[in-house]
Amino acid sequence: MAVPVYAESMIDEAVSRPASPMIEARVLNAIRIRESRVALVATGAFTVAELARGRGTSAAAVHAWLRRAVERHRLLSINNGGEVLVPAVLLDEALDPVPEWQPVLEVLAATGLDDWQQWSWIMSPCSWLSDQVPAVVMAVNPERVLAAAVDQAEAANDR
Repeated sequence: MAVPVYAESMIDEAVSRPASPMIEARVLNAIRIRESRVALVATGAFTVAELARGRGTSAAAVHAWLRRAVERHRLLSINNGGEVLVPAVLLDEALDPVPEWQPVLEVLAATGLDDWQQWSWIMSPCSWLSDQVPAVVMAVNPERVLAAAVDQAEAANDR
């Protein structure tokens, strides 16, 4: 997996200069972000080409379908080093959006979380769910996942 360009430039900057606390913090943050993104991609995602093959259509058709689905908060579209990824957990066996995710994605988007942050929330233990992972809870209790997203949004608005 390619390291994002901004992370590479931060690392190069840090190596070429004497270490300062600010640079070290930036490098550590870039590494943390990269590691987090690598971990998220490892949880499963489809590329546009994979979706096109699985759906029996062209990449252009998938791009159009995906754009509409993202606009309607039915899916997330993640740019990972120039490659578009769709989290597998948001799709059913027919590679259609799982409808229960739509209200959750609407709430998460309204809080100002970007697509990577939304994916991270979906795949990480959540205090609003007693440290359970929303993607796991969704399979048995979608209402609870939506309530957790709403609670988090309200807490974010109170700050």
